Amino acid sequence: MPLLFQIIFTSIFGRKSAKFDATGVRPPAELRGFLGDLLKLYKAGKLRTVIEKRYPFDEMIEAHAHVDKGHKKGCVVACI
Repeated sequence: MPLLFQIIFTSIFGRKSAKFDATGVRPPAELRGFLGDLLKLYKAGKLRTVIEKRYPFDEMIEAHAHVDKGHKKGCVVACI
């Protein structure tokens, strides 16, 4: 919530605009149920991670450019 108030204050009184995106916010009890369901899927072997591309850490700019294109199909990983 402090971030939300800061965004509102900045938007009203500052010269810069700010955006806030909160997707999938759940109350704690619902979150616990969601994580339990996720764990069941993982244990059943029905959950998989898709790593689309790996970038060395020194190619972080290229990794961000790839994600910013908006066409990624999986995770993009930066490795040290």
